[in-house]
Amino acid sequence: VKFRMAAIRAIAQVGGQADVPLLVGLVNDSAPGSPLGLEAMAALGALKRPESFDTVVDALTDRSPALRAAAMAAAARINPDDFLLVLSGLGADRDWSVRAALAPVLATLPADRVTPALLELSGDEDARVHAPALEALAAVKAPQLREKLTAALTAPDFVERGTAARLIGEAKFDGGVPLLVAAYARGDSDTAYGARLAALEALAKYGGPDAIATLRKGLADREWPVRQHAAQLLAAMGQADAVPVRPAPLHEDTASFESAALLHPPF
Repeated sequence: VKFRMAAIRAIAQVGGQADVPLLVGLVNDSAPGSPLGLEAMAALGALKRPESFDTVVDALTDRSPALRAAAMAAAARINPDDFLLVLSGLGADRDWSVRAALAPVLATLPADRVTPALLELSGDEDARVHAPALEALAAVKAPQLREKLTAALTAPDFVERGTAARLIGEAKFDGGVPLLVAAYARGDSDTAYGARLAALEALAKYGGPDAIATLRKGLADREWPVRQHAAQLLAAMGQADAVPVRPAPLHEDTASFESAALLHPPF
């Protein structure tokens, strides 16, 4: 299988019209979502041969979410205009992963034609779709980007918040520092530290006293990677005295660990 996949990748780079029937056959004959079928679909997109468009469009309704996602990417490369026309008649895919995969595909197309669809994806019922949609809105420079990123900083999903913080740091919108300071504090209740780390990285791009103050708070974060990275960011900003706190700060007073209630519970 590895050799066949390598051959398909080679065809994607140097192939032509004569290779289309072979690739179409692999798409149609492979089990739904199989690696060979997905690789063949990607190759059809790379070759951009018009005669393969109908086969690719047929796969947009395949039972395999992975193949549907691959077909969207291929169709957008082969014929962007017809792809958008077909897409408008399909409605939202039933699988969140396909909707998430649609966002970066739309980001490669003209902004004025895809922004409404990306805005819809940014408010998808499944939070896992939001981060890719925000990435795509940033890629097409949508006018609503700042509004969407600001709202995403308070979202329940920490991945969405982390993505929003990073994108704000890249765009460096005016007034972004207070938003990121609040985003770092919002992430204190997360079970994962990704959103807090993204907020600190974005603040480092802005610089200034308020950003430095929050980065110094990061030196005492409960997670070592955050403390360490905060120190690195501060050092790069000329704060040579920035040292991460060791050991991790405790949320309980040390006396509580020797209390009778903990050592001799009544059960």
